[in-house]
Amino acid sequence: MNGLTEDQLLLRNLKDAGCGEADIERYFKLKSEGKEQEQFRFLSAHRMKLLDQVHASQEKLDCSATRWGQLLPQPGVAAR
Repeated sequence: MNGLTEDQLLLRNLKDAGCGEADIERYFKLKSEGKEQEQFRFLSAHRMKLLDQVHASQEKLDCSATRWGQLLPQPGVAAR
């Protein structure tokens, strides 16, 4: 395990997943209290937040692609 403890690996994973310090502290508190169901809810909520961000970014990409397509010359249409 690269010489890291389970908690060190968990900490790295939570940071990599975009959790802030307050969220990490909350997760470890739930873990120390043995509240697995709450840990699951926490991770599910964080995942939903990340998915919302992905969807918002996708909408922006879709809008820019639509505009990009409007700016490109259309086949068979003479340029003005």
